[in-house]
Amino acid sequence: MAGSSLTDRTTTTTIERARLYRSLRDQAQQRGVSIVHGKRLVDLEDAPDGVVARFADGSEARGGFLVGADGIRSTTRALLDPDAPRPEYAGLIGMGGLATGVDIDPDPGTFEMMFGLRAFFGFIAPERGRVLWFANLPMRPEPDRQALESVSPSEWRQRLLEIFADDVSPARELIERTDDSAFRLGAMHTLEPPRSWHRGRSVLVGDAAHAT
Repeated sequence: MAGSSLTDRTTTTTIERARLYRSLRDQAQQRGVSIVHGKRLVDLEDAPDGVVARFADGSEARGGFLVGADGIRSTTRALLDPDAPRPEYAGLIGMGGLATGVDIDPDPGTFEMMFGLRAFFGFIAPERGRVLWFANLPMRPEPDRQALESVSPSEWRQRLLEIFADDVSPARELIERTDDSAFRLGAMHTLEPPRSWHRGRSVLVGDAAHAT
């Protein structure tokens, strides 16, 4: 889903994460790149000819360089700089989903965003009958993941319907048209940029370096 181009000809692209992950995995496999799951990074060592990554199970891997793309709670960032900024709770719960069977004209180049009376809501219609939406709900203190997951999708749906009840927007329709399995949620955090995004042959990318 391509948006409009900027003056430097760069163009924003919106894609569902599951599709992006699948495409990246398929490309990696086609190029003979091995993918290993269940490893937890605990240490890094710069060697003359590359980087040594050590894992909690006692194993290690060697390479010419290391890319830390391990998210806002990046272990790589902490190993590169123990004093690097840590994520801070933003006072918001992020929630979203995929609504189907909705009669909204598709416009893959435009995100619709609105401040409701009680919460923020946004959506994009990539194709007819399918709408990606998200909502930001104020909540303090920060709930832990277990507390969030203890609330069922149907309960979250009812809360959202009440929160957006007095807003003039398609929020309620989109929420009602979202299957329980399509709900996603989590606490939102901010992150100050680290003093350095790299050290030796290791570099940070994505949320590990600059959470949006």
